[in-house]
Amino acid sequence: MAGSFAKHREIATDEYRRLLVLGSLQVGKSSIVTRFLDNHFNERYTLTVEKSYRKYFIIRGTTYTLEIIETSPIDPKPLRRRVSTLCGDIFLLVFSLDDHESFDYVLQLKQQITELQSRYLENAEVPLMICGNKKDRDFCRKVQLHEIEPLVGVENNCSYFEVSAKTNCLLNEMFQALFSMAKLPKEMNFTLHRNVSFQFCEILDKKSIMGKRVRKDGDAYGMVDPSGQSPSMRSDLMYVREKATGGGQSKDKERRSDK
Repeated sequence: MAGSFAKHREIATDEYRRLLVLGSLQVGKSSIVTRFLDNHFNERYTLTVEKSYRKYFIIRGTTYTLEIIETSPIDPKPLRRRVSTLCGDIFLLVFSLDDHESFDYVLQLKQQITELQSRYLENAEVPLMICGNKKDRDFCRKVQLHEIEPLVGVENNCSYFEVSAKTNCLLNEMFQALFSMAKLPKEMNFTLHRNVSFQFCEILDKKSIMGKRVRKDGDAYGMVDPSGQSPSMRSDLMYVREKATGGGQSKDKERRSDK
């Protein structure tokens, strides 16, 4: 695995963002992420404590890295969780429309994120999407719209969507709105780029570096990093320091585990 990653990390990145996907157990976080990465839905539930994904995009000659960290409330390392929250550039808070307790948990998460980022970071206004999943089970709805509206309020950096990961309902629109808030290209949305192999992505990247035609290429490409390594505590602390000094979203400095 280490050798494989060493080979793949040659892709240079112009812009790096970290998306944190948070919420209670069994609300569909993994299903939403899987839909985004490869438009797939798995009926089988698998418990996730923390999982990391990384996807590269080459869009009009610029290379973007989107790191997705999915966590659950049973994370046994609260300090690690707080540091990870400070590393978040974009947040997706997921609850289930048929589970009011999961909505209550999202209320707590939003408050915790706001307080942590305001306390330690100068620019604390991060894009935040509230997501009510399992719209296909609307007949079992336990969370009403009038409860959600005050949560979003008039904040420019916060929005709300009701989706269904199972039926793929409104996920495209939700991610498009999320990337718009984050000032990222709309082509990062899973319906607006072409998924390619890592080798193809490396070739495009090398051509971009050499100033060849791909810089004028209007196509958008995306590729999931197969290494699957999570960021280390050390790299997270370094990233928090970068963000605190205003340099956290520029070139991708190695933010994986130090193995």
